[in-house]
Amino acid sequence: MTSIIKNIFENKTSITISLVFCELIILALYYVNSYLSLVPFIFFLGFIILYYGFIRGPVIWIMIMIFATGLDIWGQIFAGITIFHVGWFFSIFTTVILYLIRDIDEIKYLYSITYPFLFFIIIASISLIYTPNFENGLYIVVQTLALYLFFVLVANFIKSRNHLILIILILLFINISQTFLLVYQLLFENVTYFADSTVQTSEGFRIYRPSGTFHDPNVLCTYMIFGIIYSLSYLLFNKVKIKWKILLGIGILLSFIGTVLTFSRSGWLSLLFGIITVIFFYPKKRIIFYILTIGAIILSFALFFTPYGDLIIERFASIIDLMTDPSIRVRLALINSSFHMFVDNPFFGVGFKGFPVLYDLYLDPIVPQMLLYVKEPHTLWPALLAELGVLGVVSVFILFYVFFKESYKKAIEYYDDFSKSFYVSIFALFIAMNVDFFFYGFLFPQFNLLWLNFALFYSMKDNYQESN
Repeated sequence: MTSIIKNIFENKTSITISLVFCELIILALYYVNSYLSLVPFIFFLGFIILYYGFIRGPVIWIMIMIFATGLDIWGQIFAGITIFHVGWFFSIFTTVILYLIRDIDEIKYLYSITYPFLFFIIIASISLIYTPNFENGLYIVVQTLALYLFFVLVANFIKSRNHLILIILILLFINISQTFLLVYQLLFENVTYFADSTVQTSEGFRIYRPSGTFHDPNVLCTYMIFGIIYSLSYLLFNKVKIKWKILLGIGILLSFIGTVLTFSRSGWLSLLFGIITVIFFYPKKRIIFYILTIGAIILSFALFFTPYGDLIIERFASIIDLMTDPSIRVRLALINSSFHMFVDNPFFGVGFKGFPVLYDLYLDPIVPQMLLYVKEPHTLWPALLAELGVLGVVSVFILFYVFFKESYKKAIEYYDDFSKSFYVSIFALFIAMNVDFFFYGFLFPQFNLLWLNFALFYSMKDNYQESN
């Protein structure tokens, strides 16, 4: 059937005749009944969904999940069900059907990070027995297991160059859309879905931070980093036609503007470390110098000739102001509280997701009164110490060490340009995420794109084949 369809579309005469025939059918149906003219469109759409969604494999559903990740709260359908959940369900369903009715390659479930991951899941699950936050802890454990299945799907079925390029384009498209939405929210709404998140200059100019389709501008900024790093690495390491270089460059620039407009200091630092890592592996440093110079000129224009320049400058400068900035003081206080929880429960911790419940008992007096509502630990390793004790830290450390060692080895070896660009970007994003976990640690292990990054690495190792 596939060969018949391919032969039809390769013959221009056949295409013309087919289109004319379809138009005549639609016209005839319209004169019988106007509603009947919709039948061919419904039939065609159903055929596309059946063929690409169920017969060809779960790739289309994987792409829908990646796209839906960028919608966040806008991806809600009803009763907590999101577009991501729909894509996840049909991916699993399609995989099972393929496994039963077709002779497909054996699906690989076990990878080098699987065993430390299972170690982490077992420890977290056991801690649910005594955690004071059982319901939330159980939800996160189940969600993490579901994301591991997402990881398995990507690692097994993202097999070609075209698949990988499509992922870049999806992430870049979401980034560009978010940037335009952020500009609109900043100029015309000046509101945020993230409660009372504002920035203010020393002179009193104050705005609400836009958050696009996300509930939190910091999470949005973290999301946008992936599209930037994948695109930047692809642009630098591959010989791309000039028109595509220009389009990719514009996409990266707009994405960068979007990260700036989130006013997320943790995101800015993470992106900076990710870019530095990509540059470290790139041999032509002179080109990097030119790119950074152009970027610096554009950024300077934005800082000095827009009303938001002072906000951006003061926001970035506050990163090193450890004891004056309220947000940083809260993070330091949360780390201190985590340490005291760990001292009281050194081996098993207080239980998975127990920190927010017990935080009031370990409250640090340096926390500003206006930020007492912040109870979620923001730094990964102290949070793991507090909630899961030494065993939890060891499990995640082993997982990260295994992936760091393998991805770094692949990044420094020589491959074709395309493979090199992806291995470098995957390693750079892993570094960026670890920086981000120092400021927004509760994203682990719930962040979809982190699992996508893991999966793309193993997909490149096991399945990648050159195709046009």
